[in-house]
Amino acid sequence: MTKLGVFLIIMSVGSVLLPMINMQFIILAWINTWGPEVAWVIRGVLLVVGVALVVIEKRNGSGG
Repeated sequence: MTKLGVFLIIMSVGSVLLPMINMQFIILAWINTWGPEVAWVIRGVLLVVGVALVVIEKRNGSGG
């Protein structure tokens, strides 16, 4: 689950940073179709879920 959490964190942060250089993740291109507010909510949810997965795995001690 840690790998999934890190993946979600990278995707959410990348979806914020990449448009600054006129790029985007193709897998997340659909989030902009509902408007900027919904896109920010989706990015935030991805980030929170990713961080939660990483923290839960670290607390359980598995880390892999």
